[in-house]
Amino acid sequence: MYRFILGADKQYDDKSKNSIAALIAENNQSEQDAIKNYEVLLSCLKDVGATDEQLAVIEEIIADEKNHTVLLNQLLQEYDEIEPKED
Repeated sequence: MYRFILGADKQYDDKSKNSIAALIAENNQSEQDAIKNYEVLLSCLKDVGATDEQLAVIEEIIADEKNHTVLLNQLLQEYDEIEPKED
């Protein structure tokens, strides 16, 4: 049995596909929240005249976080038992 604890009120006590999918989704949301926060930071840095090099660091971090969301979405599709609708 796996026991994942995320914050004080979230835990996953089994290794079912749905529990793993929920854990992946939770991590994906954290990545998306981080992107929003880094975008605010980037805007603030631009406002105070940060150097191009400093801005590039944050832009690279944002790109990495976006890549993480893509990878987590792919992983989620493997564990989520709901098939995406095909058009």
